[in-house]
Amino acid sequence: MLSSREDALKFIREFEASSREYLLAQGTSEHEYASAYLELQWKFLRTIITEQPSLSRRRKTNSLRCKSHSIA
Repeated sequence: MLSSREDALKFIREFEASSREYLLAQGTSEHEYASAYLELQWKFLRTIITEQPSLSRRRKTNSLRCKSHSIA
């Protein structure tokens, strides 16, 4: 459990650092940075939420296939 927590924190730190680099490379000023970073976070979360249903559908389909093979 601890390693997954550490992995999550590492991911968040890397996301923040790479986002900062990206935004500054795009010419975002320090004044605009906070709102631009927040927008990137929302886009990232929306992407995860959008992709999540398709991932869970694939898992259900695969588990149903496994069950049907075990019956036959």
